[in-house]
Amino acid sequence: MTRAPPLYQSIAQDLRRAIAKGEFGPGALLPTEHALIARYQVSRHTARQALQVLSHEGLIARKRGVGTAVVDAQVDAAFVQPLDTLSALMQYARDARLSVTSIAKPGSSDLGLLDATAPAGWTCIKGLRRTNAKTAPIAVTKIFVRSAICPSRDEIDAHHGALHEWIAARFGIQAVRVEQEIAAVSLTRKAAAELETKPGAPALQIVRRYVGADATPFQISHSLHPGARFTYRMQVIRA
Repeated sequence: MTRAPPLYQSIAQDLRRAIAKGEFGPGALLPTEHALIARYQVSRHTARQALQVLSHEGLIARKRGVGTAVVDAQVDAAFVQPLDTLSALMQYARDARLSVTSIAKPGSSDLGLLDATAPAGWTCIKGLRRTNAKTAPIAVTKIFVRSAICPSRDEIDAHHGALHEWIAARFGIQAVRVEQEIAAVSLTRKAAAELETKPGAPALQIVRRYVGADATPFQISHSLHPGARFTYRMQVIRA
Protein backbone atom coordinates (compact mmCIF):
# COMPACT_ATOMS: atom_id res chain seq x y z
CA MET A 1 0.00 0.00 0.00
CA THR A 2 1.37 3.45 -0.94
CA ARG A 3 2.33 5.55 2.06
CA ALA A 4 0.79 8.96 2.42
CA PRO A 5 3.26 11.87 2.66
CA PRO A 6 3.90 13.36 6.12
CA LEU A 7 1.23 15.81 7.25
CA TYR A 8 3.55 18.81 7.19
CA GLN A 9 4.42 18.13 3.54
CA SER A 10 0.74 17.85 2.61
CA ILE A 11 0.03 21.17 4.32
CA ALA A 12 3.03 22.79 2.62
CA GLN A 13 1.81 21.54 -0.75
CA ASP A 14 -1.69 22.85 -0.09
CA LEU A 15 -0.29 26.29 0.75
CA ARG A 16 2.03 26.13 -2.25
CA ARG A 17 -0.93 25.54 -4.56
CA ALA A 18 -2.83 28.43 -2.94
CA ILE A 19 0.13 30.72 -3.62
CA ALA A 20 0.33 29.50 -7.22
CA LYS A 21 -3.38 30.23 -7.73
CA GLY A 22 -2.96 33.79 -6.46
CA GLU A 23 -4.86 33.32 -3.21
CA PHE A 24 -1.78 34.73 -1.49
CA GLY A 25 0.14 37.17 -3.66
CA PRO A 26 3.56 38.73 -2.96
CA GLY A 27 3.40 40.59 0.36
CA ALA A 28 0.23 38.81 1.50
CA LEU A 29 0.24 37.19 4.92
CA LEU A 30 -0.21 33.45 5.25
CA PRO A 31 -2.45 31.99 7.98
CA THR A 32 -0.76 31.99 11.40
CA GLU A 33 0.45 28.81 13.05
CA HIS A 34 -2.66 28.85 15.25
CA ALA A 35 -4.89 29.19 12.17
CA LEU A 36 -3.12 26.29 10.46
CA ILE A 37 -3.51 24.17 13.60
CA ALA A 38 -7.24 24.82 13.60
CA ARG A 39 -7.68 24.38 9.84
CA TYR A 40 -5.75 21.12 9.48
CA GLN A 41 -6.24 19.74 13.01
CA VAL A 42 -2.52 19.23 13.55
CA SER A 43 0.04 20.02 16.24
CA ARG A 44 1.97 23.27 16.44
CA HIS A 45 5.14 21.37 15.52
CA THR A 46 3.53 20.07 12.29
CA ALA A 47 2.22 23.53 11.35
CA ARG A 48 5.65 25.03 11.98
CA GLN A 49 7.34 22.34 9.85
CA ALA A 50 5.01 23.13 6.95
CA LEU A 51 5.92 26.82 7.10
CA GLN A 52 9.61 25.97 7.35
CA VAL A 53 9.38 23.98 4.09
CA LEU A 54 8.04 27.03 2.24
CA SER A 55 10.59 29.26 3.94
CA HIS A 56 13.44 27.01 2.79
CA GLU A 57 12.05 27.17 -0.74
CA GLY A 58 12.22 30.97 -0.64
CA LEU A 59 8.45 31.40 -1.03
CA ILE A 60 7.75 33.00 2.34
CA ALA A 61 9.56 34.96 5.04
CA ARG A 62 8.67 35.76 8.63
CA LYS A 63 8.30 39.49 9.39
CA ARG A 64 8.84 40.39 13.02
CA GLY A 65 5.68 41.71 14.61
CA VAL A 66 3.68 41.18 11.40
CA GLY A 67 3.51 37.51 10.47
CA THR A 68 4.59 35.23 7.63
CA ALA A 69 4.40 36.87 4.21
CA VAL A 70 4.71 35.58 0.65
CA VAL A 71 7.88 36.86 -0.99
CA ASP A 72 7.77 34.91 -4.27
CA ALA A 73 4.59 33.70 -5.92
CA GLN A 74 6.30 32.13 -8.96
CA VAL A 75 6.09 28.58 -7.64
CA ASP A 76 5.50 27.11 -11.08
CA ALA A 77 8.57 28.69 -12.64
CA ALA A 78 10.99 26.35 -10.88
CA PHE A 79 10.34 23.10 -9.07
CA VAL A 80 12.09 23.09 -5.69
CA GLN A 81 13.14 19.64 -4.50
CA PRO A 82 13.84 19.52 -0.75
CA LEU A 83 16.36 16.91 0.34
CA ASP A 84 15.88 16.83 4.11
CA THR A 85 14.60 13.26 4.33
CA LEU A 86 14.00 10.21 2.15
CA SER A 87 10.29 11.00 2.38
CA ALA A 88 10.90 14.46 0.92
CA LEU A 89 12.79 12.86 -1.95
CA MET A 90 9.82 10.62 -2.72
CA GLN A 91 7.43 13.59 -2.69
CA TYR A 92 8.96 14.62 -6.02
CA ALA A 93 7.20 11.77 -7.81
CA ARG A 94 3.86 12.87 -6.38
CA ASP A 95 4.19 16.59 -7.13
CA ALA A 96 5.83 16.22 -10.56
CA ARG A 97 3.64 13.72 -12.37
CA LEU A 98 5.13 11.53 -15.09
CA SER A 99 3.49 11.53 -18.52
CA VAL A 100 4.72 8.38 -20.28
CA THR A 101 5.84 8.73 -23.89
CA SER A 102 7.20 5.23 -24.47
CA ILE A 103 7.86 1.85 -22.85
CA ALA A 104 10.51 -0.26 -24.56
CA LYS A 105 13.70 -2.21 -24.13
CA PRO A 106 16.78 -0.10 -23.26
CA GLY A 107 19.12 0.86 -26.05
CA SER A 108 22.85 0.34 -26.32
CA SER A 109 23.43 3.91 -25.10
CA ASP A 110 21.91 2.94 -21.76
CA LEU A 111 24.52 0.30 -20.90
CA GLY A 112 26.53 2.64 -18.70
CA LEU A 113 23.50 3.44 -16.57
CA LEU A 114 22.58 -0.20 -16.15
CA ASP A 115 26.11 -1.28 -15.21
CA ALA A 116 25.67 -4.21 -17.51
CA THR A 117 27.13 -5.63 -20.70
CA ALA A 118 23.62 -6.05 -22.13
CA PRO A 119 20.26 -4.42 -21.34
CA ALA A 120 18.44 -7.77 -21.18
CA GLY A 121 16.12 -8.09 -18.22
CA TRP A 122 15.32 -4.36 -18.04
CA THR A 123 12.44 -2.26 -19.37
CA CYS A 124 12.78 1.48 -20.06
CA ILE A 125 9.89 3.81 -19.24
CA LYS A 126 10.40 7.25 -20.78
CA GLY A 127 8.34 10.34 -20.14
CA LEU A 128 8.10 14.00 -19.20
CA ARG A 129 7.44 15.37 -15.72
CA ARG A 130 5.30 18.47 -15.15
CA THR A 131 3.90 20.13 -12.07
CA ASN A 132 0.68 20.71 -14.02
CA ALA A 133 -0.59 20.52 -17.59
CA LYS A 134 -0.09 24.26 -18.24
CA THR A 135 3.63 24.47 -17.45
CA ALA A 136 6.67 23.45 -19.47
CA PRO A 137 8.26 20.11 -18.51
CA ILE A 138 10.62 20.18 -15.53
CA ALA A 139 12.30 16.94 -16.60
CA VAL A 140 12.68 14.36 -19.31
CA THR A 141 13.08 11.05 -17.53
CA LYS A 142 14.04 7.47 -18.25
CA ILE A 143 13.11 4.93 -15.60
CA PHE A 144 14.68 1.50 -15.96
CA VAL A 145 12.87 -1.28 -14.12
CA ARG A 146 13.57 -4.99 -13.92
CA SER A 147 11.21 -6.40 -16.56
CA ALA A 148 9.75 -9.01 -14.21
CA ILE A 149 8.38 -6.27 -11.93
CA CYS A 150 7.67 -3.51 -14.44
CA PRO A 151 4.13 -2.06 -14.34
CA SER A 152 2.00 -1.64 -17.44
CA ARG A 153 1.27 1.78 -18.88
CA ASP A 154 -2.24 1.72 -17.40
CA GLU A 155 -0.82 0.89 -13.97
CA ILE A 156 1.67 3.75 -14.22
CA ASP A 157 -1.05 6.22 -15.23
CA ALA A 158 -3.27 5.09 -12.35
CA HIS A 159 -0.52 5.34 -9.73
CA HIS A 160 -0.09 8.76 -8.08
CA GLY A 161 3.14 8.11 -6.22
CA ALA A 162 6.72 7.03 -6.76
CA LEU A 163 7.16 3.97 -8.97
CA HIS A 164 9.31 2.18 -6.40
CA GLU A 165 6.40 2.48 -3.95
CA TRP A 166 4.16 0.65 -6.44
CA ILE A 167 6.80 -2.06 -6.73
CA ALA A 168 6.98 -2.36 -2.94
CA ALA A 169 3.20 -2.69 -2.65
CA ARG A 170 2.88 -5.16 -5.53
CA PHE A 171 5.98 -7.31 -5.11
CA GLY A 172 7.22 -6.58 -1.59
CA ILE A 173 10.56 -5.28 -2.88
CA GLN A 174 11.67 -2.34 -0.75
CA ALA A 175 14.37 0.23 -1.46
CA VAL A 176 16.75 -0.02 1.47
CA ARG A 177 18.80 2.85 0.09
CA VAL A 178 18.79 5.29 -2.80
CA GLU A 179 22.08 6.21 -4.47
CA GLN A 180 22.04 9.57 -6.22
CA GLU A 181 24.46 11.29 -8.59
CA ILE A 182 24.02 14.90 -9.75
CA ALA A 183 25.99 16.48 -12.59
CA ALA A 184 25.82 19.74 -14.55
CA VAL A 185 25.37 19.13 -18.30
CA SER A 186 24.35 20.92 -21.49
CA LEU A 187 21.17 19.81 -23.22
CA THR A 188 21.41 18.06 -26.56
CA ARG A 189 19.20 19.25 -29.40
CA LYS A 190 16.81 16.32 -28.85
CA ALA A 191 16.52 16.80 -25.10
CA ALA A 192 16.10 20.56 -25.52
CA ALA A 193 13.21 20.03 -27.95
CA GLU A 194 11.50 17.68 -25.49
CA LEU A 195 11.97 20.18 -22.67
CA GLU A 196 10.88 23.15 -24.79
CA THR A 197 14.12 25.07 -24.38
CA LYS A 198 17.29 25.87 -26.34
CA PRO A 199 20.02 23.35 -27.28
CA GLY A 200 23.08 23.77 -25.11
CA ALA A 201 21.07 25.18 -22.21
CA PRO A 202 22.42 24.21 -18.76
CA ALA A 203 20.70 21.35 -16.99
CA LEU A 204 21.00 19.08 -13.98
CA GLN A 205 21.46 15.40 -14.76
CA ILE A 206 20.26 13.24 -11.87
CA VAL A 207 20.75 9.48 -11.72
CA ARG A 208 19.10 7.51 -8.92
CA ARG A 209 19.59 3.83 -8.16
CA TYR A 210 17.03 2.14 -5.93
CA VAL A 211 18.79 -0.72 -4.18
CA GLY A 212 16.93 -3.64 -2.63
CA ALA A 213 17.77 -5.92 0.28
CA ASP A 214 19.87 -8.10 -2.04
CA ALA A 215 22.26 -5.13 -2.55
CA THR A 216 21.39 -4.83 -6.26
CA PRO A 217 19.33 -2.10 -7.96
CA PHE A 218 15.84 -2.98 -9.12
CA GLN A 219 15.07 0.50 -10.49
CA ILE A 220 17.32 3.17 -12.01
CA SER A 221 16.22 6.61 -13.15
CA HIS A 222 17.95 9.16 -15.35
CA SER A 223 16.49 12.68 -15.44
CA LEU A 224 17.46 15.92 -17.15
CA HIS A 225 16.18 19.13 -15.52
CA PRO A 226 16.51 22.55 -17.21
CA GLY A 227 18.54 24.70 -14.84
CA ALA A 228 15.95 27.48 -14.64
CA ARG A 229 13.12 25.10 -13.71
CA PHE A 230 14.60 22.94 -10.99
CA THR A 231 16.32 23.71 -7.70
CA TYR A 232 17.72 21.36 -5.08
CA ARG A 233 17.48 22.62 -1.53
CA MET A 234 19.30 20.82 1.26
CA GLN A 235 19.80 21.25 4.98
CA VAL A 236 22.76 19.81 6.85
CA ILE A 237 22.25 19.66 10.60
CA ARG A 238 25.02 19.01 13.09
CA ALA A 239 24.41 15.67 14.84
